[in-house]
Amino acid sequence: MRAAGLPRDGYSFSSAICACARAGQPEAAVETFKAMCADDSVEPSSVAFNTALSAAQRASDPVRAAEMVLAIYTLETLSLQPDAWASAAALRALTRLGQRARALELYASLRPEQVSPHTVAAALAAAGPRRDPTALVRIYEAAAAEGVPTTKQTLHAALAACAADASLGGRRALQLLRAAPASAADDHCYSAAIRACATSGETGEAVGLLREMAERGMPPSAHAYCAAICAHRKDGRVDEAIALFSELAAGGAAGRGEAGRGEAG
Repeated sequence: MRAAGLPRDGYSFSSAICACARAGQPEAAVETFKAMCADDSVEPSSVAFNTALSAAQRASDPVRAAEMVLAIYTLETLSLQPDAWASAAALRALTRLGQRARALELYASLRPEQVSPHTVAAALAAAGPRRDPTALVRIYEAAAAEGVPTTKQTLHAALAACAADASLGGRRALQLLRAAPASAADDHCYSAAIRACATSGETGEAVGLLREMAERGMPPSAHAYCAAICAHRKDGRVDEAIALFSELAAGGAAGRGEAGRGEAG
C-alpha cells in the first residue's frame, strides 16, 4: 500500500480489499486482508473481513476458494469474532475440503451469537444425511431447542436423514415434521418424510402425509407420489401402489378429487 502512495489505515485497507473483490481478484483481496491483520497500527473491521471472505468464495476453483476462506477465518492475527455468516462459510469450506469432522468440531465451538440457520444448515451438510443420520438429527434438534429458526433447508436435511436410517424412519420424521413450523414444511420436506415412512415400512403414514399435502393446498409432486408408491411396493401392497400410480397419471391429488366427484355424482 505504501508503494501505491496510500496511507496504512483501516479505511484504506478496506477500500483496497473492496476494490480487489470488485475486480474479481480474490487472492489479492485475501492477501490485503492478511496484511491488514498483520499491521499493529490497524484494527481489522468485520466489514473488511466479510468482504475478503466473500471475495474468496467467488474464486473460480472451488477447492482454492475453500482454502482461502479457511486461511482468513483461522488467521492467528485475527482480532475479531467472525459472525454467523462467516462461520457458515468456514463450515462449508471444511466440508468442501473433506474435513467433515473438523467442521463439526468448529460448529460445536461456536458461540450462540455465531449460530444461525445458515450455520446450522452448513453443519447438517457436514454431517451428511447418509454419513451419520443420528448425529445430523441430533444437531438439528439441539439447534431448534436453542431457538434457532427452522428453515425448509434444515428441516429437509433432518427428514432426509430419517429416510436414510430405518432406525429413525417415519416415526422420527413425523415427530420432526409436527414440531416444525408449518411454513418450513414444503413439498420437498413432505417427500422426504414420506421416504422415511417407506424406509421403516410405515405405509399408512406415508399415504396419510400424501393426503395431508393436498389438504394443505400443496399438490403432491411426482417425487412425493413415488415415495408413497415405493412404501407400498416394499410392503408388498402392489394393487395399492398401482392405484397411486394411476392417481398420479390422472393428475395427482387434483385427479383424485375429480374422480371422487364423478363417483359421487
